[in-house]
Amino acid sequence: MDMLVAKDRAVTAALPGGDLPVIRELNFSLAAGRILGLGAESGAGKSMIGRTIAQFLPPRLAVTRGGLMFGCPDLLGLLAQR
Repeated sequence: MDMLVAKDRAVTAALPGGDLPVIRELNFSLAAGRILGLGAESGAGKSMIGRTIAQFLPPRLAVTRGGLMFGCPDLLGLLAQR
């Protein structure tokens, strides 16, 4: 069973000249007991992916699309209810 699933997540920065896509499409699934590693160049967005999952985005950045499921519930939906 997948423990953590991201489906079509997108993050956008609201800038004075218009919105800028930061993450266009994030998709992954992580089974219980497994580890997901990210490897890429500096500045490629590894930390932003982590911040997106943790809902700890800098000001002017927001998740604009997609779901994040932990176990079964959609975490993004649960946070929106708060």
